[in-house]
Amino acid sequence: GSDSKGNITQQVTLNVKESTSCPLDIKNVYGGGNQAEYAPTNASLTSPAVNIIKATIKENVFGGGLGTTALSVSHPTVHVGGTASGETVNVNVSVYGGGSAAPVEGSTSVTVDGNKESVTVHSHVFGGGLGATAKIKKHNGSQGNTDVKIIGEKALLEANVYGGGNAGDVEGNTYVQIGE
Repeated sequence: GSDSKGNITQQVTLNVKESTSCPLDIKNVYGGGNQAEYAPTNASLTSPAVNIIKATIKENVFGGGLGTTALSVSHPTVHVGGTASGETVNVNVSVYGGGSAAPVEGSTSVTVDGNKESVTVHSHVFGGGLGATAKIKKHNGSQGNTDVKIIGEKALLEANVYGGGNAGDVEGNTYVQIGE
């Protein structure tokens, strides 16, 4: 997403893949903006798309943005897991489909995929967002749902899985699938 001003009107895709030639030092990952709204011209886009392919994230992964003004009028998706051998992922805190204090007008999707290589989430997985203002809302025909999938024998979660948010409401349904 954008920083404190501006809006991206099309697809946002964020791929995080560390390599030996490009070591990463990442505290948090946000698909949405920093205090900036993300409202693509096509609100049915499955965007922002956050893909954590190979990395250690020091804290959290969010599909949405950061802050109460970082509304995402879209359908954030988060995929945590490598696509090939040797692509391990560690998230030291939690994974959220929504934002941090940032609402989503649309539905969210989170997949923790341990089919190819090991994925470790050291705390919780949430379909929604973090904080009372991080609501998942219905909008223009969107149901305001969350969808969480934990798949693959190499997926390790050291805490809990929630279809909803961490203090954030979900106006629609929550779906959780653990295993194939």
